[in-house]
Amino acid sequence: MANYEHDQLIKHISMLNVPPDDDTEYVKWITAEMHLKLLRKNAEEDEVIMCAIGSHTFIHTVVVNEDAIDPLDIDDLLGWSGNPFSAAASYNWGGGKEDVWIERGSPVYDSMTLREARPLVFGRERPGLQATSYFEAAQEYTHLTKIHHIPERGAYCRFNERGDWEYVVTISEKTTGSDLSLVTFQREPLEEYLAASRSVLVRMFDFTLLRFSEFSRWPDGPEDAVNCGSLFYRQKID
Repeated sequence: MANYEHDQLIKHISMLNVPPDDDTEYVKWITAEMHLKLLRKNAEEDEVIMCAIGSHTFIHTVVVNEDAIDPLDIDDLLGWSGNPFSAAASYNWGGGKEDVWIERGSPVYDSMTLREARPLVFGRERPGLQATSYFEAAQEYTHLTKIHHIPERGAYCRFNERGDWEYVVTISEKTTGSDLSLVTFQREPLEEYLAASRSVLVRMFDFTLLRFSEFSRWPDGPEDAVNCGSLFYRQKID
């Protein structure tokens, strides 16, 4: 039972991900204009998208120290590659060493700007005959915000001053009838965390818009680099 704002985002993104049947509308749709509008609008909303994975949508957000983006290296960030399924720690061995050791630290994002970036959402894969995935919030964030995972609410919650559950991190997995996984954070606790850690959010997004039944190949030629202030991206339209 997710909160209302989270549910509305799921409905909106799912609607955006439906390719129009009308050719004129389809030509507009593949420009990703409405998807980009979603990012701009959500940056000011109370329910902040931290992770979204669906048929045509991929959004992955990390936290980076303020001094890492001063000055801002756009070319470096345009080369960012990563996803929320990187492990927070792993066993390692080899390299001429006989021991096994634990490696901790930030995932590799192919970006100098993000070399010390830290995710607040981790995707985990549960093995089995029918492998499934789920998402969890970073432990540092859950402790600082004093939130706890409440499975029946599909969220990390805490009691507010009225004694009601307050949704701080809300998670929706892919379910029958929806191909979208979505993780959102309530703005006020998130801004408190960013202010205390002198950090900012950086989002990677990828909107692959096409009719799968009609797709044959990617178009030739270079991608166009677009800089729209807080949004900058590479785009290729055919």
